[in-house]
Amino acid sequence: MRALRHAAQDAKEAEVRFRLVAENSADVLFQTDVEGLCTWVSPSVRLVLGWEVEDLLGGNPLDLVHPDDARLVRFHLPILSDSTPNSLEIRFATVGEGYRWMSAISRELHGRSGELVGCLYALRDVEEQVQRREQLAYRASHDALTGLVDRTEAMEALAEALERAKLKHTWVGLLYVDIDHFKAVNDTYGHLEGDRLLIRVAQLLKDTLRETDVVARIGGDEFIAVLPSMREPDIAVVRAEALLATVSQPGDPDFPQASLSIGVAVGDGSHDADQLLAMADAALYRAKTGGRNRLSQS
Repeated sequence: MRALRHAAQDAKEAEVRFRLVAENSADVLFQTDVEGLCTWVSPSVRLVLGWEVEDLLGGNPLDLVHPDDARLVRFHLPILSDSTPNSLEIRFATVGEGYRWMSAISRELHGRSGELVGCLYALRDVEEQVQRREQLAYRASHDALTGLVDRTEAMEALAEALERAKLKHTWVGLLYVDIDHFKAVNDTYGHLEGDRLLIRVAQLLKDTLRETDVVARIGGDEFIAVLPSMREPDIAVVRAEALLATVSQPGDPDFPQASLSIGVAVGDGSHDADQLLAMADAALYRAKTGGRNRLSQS
């Protein structure tokens, strides 16, 4: 009997210590019963996520997970709930219909006889770390001057588009774009004006093409545009003609006027990405040697 009393006292003291630490922790802690309903939540939930404790008691904490992350949580829940703590980065709802990135760790809770009595979730705010990672990833895959994706990203998009075209019997267009006499612009107006021209052309490419088209800067004054899921192969030429017409329109009188040479290639999945790029490059060469300010099709 004395041993049981000591064990009960030890358990009570352990719970008091746990609650003392938990209630003064910056992490958000949820305790749930076997049905997954919240029986206790640390006061830090108000500071981190904006919720009042009373609003969450009796509900399922997993209902706060972003819909896009819910499938990930369902898949990992058996792993998260085994005897070894595991973590998962997911978005949790905040008051005001926003979401915040949290690192979630969970552990099963067992009674004296080893039966499952609930689960403990610990959430740590990792919003700033995630944002920093995303910024670094963006900078690594995008051109700093124009904001366009780089060659690697564009070629991956082209390869994926060609695979889809093969399966769905559609077409993929590739435009290889070069600014005519760009070196002369730099020499005459200076590199700052040359940069302004690159930015302008990049914006015109994005504005003229579809949102689903992928535009990349792959060199000094060279761009490519991937046009996926075309119903007809002639659509690529139509879009290239629209680009030529748009760029040739008069703009700022103090701004150097530009023209483009464009190489057009079209694929149905029978060529790979590198082959289609070579075809567009050859067409671009013909456009430039043919007098510039024009397009040529492979």
